[in-house]
Amino acid sequence: MNSSTESYYVSFETAKILKKRGYVPDYAGRDCAYDQEGNFTNLRFNNYFSTAPKPNPEDLFPCPSWQDAFRFLRERWAVYAYVKRDTYHHKFRFVDERDTPRGEHISMCYDTIDMARDALFKYLDEELVPRIYRDPTFYNYTPFSKEEEEEIKSVQEEIHRRWILKSLRRDSLENIEDYISKHPEDEEWIREGLRENEDKD
Repeated sequence: MNSSTESYYVSFETAKILKKRGYVPDYAGRDCAYDQEGNFTNLRFNNYFSTAPKPNPEDLFPCPSWQDAFRFLRERWAVYAYVKRDTYHHKFRFVDERDTPRGEHISMCYDTIDMARDALFKYLDEELVPRIYRDPTFYNYTPFSKEEEEEIKSVQEEIHRRWILKSLRRDSLENIEDYISKHPEDEEWIREGLRENEDKD
């Protein structure tokens, strides 16, 4: 890979995030990948000309163009984001148009366009995806698989349980018992959660 400030292919760090978050290359993007050490390889060239053992596809990280990576954000996560030049600072920022109900999120400045792109995908992985799991309706996101749907439900159930426990901890013992009598299916985790809170106190 060249060290240009504007590369055609995604970086190794972003490729790892894309694979983690379910990116599957389409026909146009199946030729390039990174190995486990971050070495870039052209799979079509290697298949024809290399005598080295063929790598296990499971050990590779697909390496799409930045254009395809941003398309993945839109199609898979319904995230509309881009990188723009900050003309005042002569640097780059990334923008997520629907980051909050109040408007877009604009990042800090980065020295190169690739640094801003990498920061955006790290932001997706660490902050946006967990937020989408908490509230898929905010980004109008549809789970990609049954497993992901179950993970989202699990996250939402945990948030709901924390909210119930927080409310019950402020209530009287009589009202707590009344709530449990009306929701016997929740008794076990409610009592366990209340006990944990008492132990912390």
